[in-house]
Amino acid sequence: MDTLRVILAIALGGIGGILLGRWLGRAHPRISLISIRKGRGETEPVEVPPEIVTATREFVWGKRLAEVSKYGEILRLRSSVQEFVDKIAPTIKETAGDLGNEIRMARSREEKVRVLEKLVSTEMATEIASGLRRLQFSLPTQEHPQGDEHFVETSETTIDGKPAIVVAFPTSERAFKSKGAPTTFGLDRIRPFIAAVKYFDQDALCQCLEYANRSLQQEISQAEALIPKIDGLLESDQFILEVAITNHGDRLAILSPYAALKTSGGRISPLVLRASGIRRDDENVTDLSELSAYISVDPQSVKKYVFVSDPLDGSPLRAAYDSGLLECSVVASRESRRGRMKKVTSPTVAFGAGLSDTLRTDAVTNARGS
Repeated sequence: MDTLRVILAIALGGIGGILLGRWLGRAHPRISLISIRKGRGETEPVEVPPEIVTATREFVWGKRLAEVSKYGEILRLRSSVQEFVDKIAPTIKETAGDLGNEIRMARSREEKVRVLEKLVSTEMATEIASGLRRLQFSLPTQEHPQGDEHFVETSETTIDGKPAIVVAFPTSERAFKSKGAPTTFGLDRIRPFIAAVKYFDQDALCQCLEYANRSLQQEISQAEALIPKIDGLLESDQFILEVAITNHGDRLAILSPYAALKTSGGRISPLVLRASGIRRDDENVTDLSELSAYISVDPQSVKKYVFVSDPLDGSPLRAAYDSGLLECSVVASRESRRGRMKKVTSPTVAFGAGLSDTLRTDAVTNARGS
């Protein structure tokens, strides 16, 4: 391009050559559609109904949702709830049964220390401590004379500015920290459990396991009821598109943050798109609102942008996407030197979940033909 510009400038001479050179070096953006899927952007805000907010607060195995939460936070909570139902809960139930038998059968000091370490190191201890803090059950406070045999060492310390009780075994230790305010109030409620562990109070330990089993079953029911509610929040009423914008010119390319998804092969109105982020790598997307209201691409460079569609609201595009029968393109607007907006359209590609497969097949075909 530079060589051509010089030759033409010499041939035309003067102002004409300069103007032609500027025209040849103008911003020249091109758009390519990389992927399209149903869903929302990770940072998109989602309104969460009060009853679901309350349900997530009562579920102790996942992050609580706020009345307005990010779509990505809801996705991660959905994954946590499913993992609890499929993996964590069955493991805890199996462990509780084994521990109950081992506590009843332990005779020697070594056997008692081993089963206590197994209990304290598992999620079962978390379940028991949580129940005591929330007053779901209680243990009687036992007085132990100075000379009573103890099986573990306990000490009190401060972790992250909050009081904690450390239960130490010969090869490991577990800290039970105060929840909420930096006071010993929460710790006082779990002291009977710590004492039961320290002195191997068989009856109290079995009572703890019985509570844990009851509580676990309730939490499984909570999780199973929560899953369809979360799924309702995650229903796809938008399209997420990723596009690559390449600027082949020698000047900065500026584009509107709004574009449109246009389909061919059917009479469907274009769907408005809004740029929501910049793809930095496979994992990270930077929210566009943190940077600029416009899309800009440096000369001789490429950027990947994430676009989010308007809600579908019954649009036939949902069914068209599932059928995979139509083709689509992205139509954007770029700013010219005179301040006018000019249309930039991507090549037409398959409209549907099979887009990635199509692009992959095209890449192999092109490579074989080269």
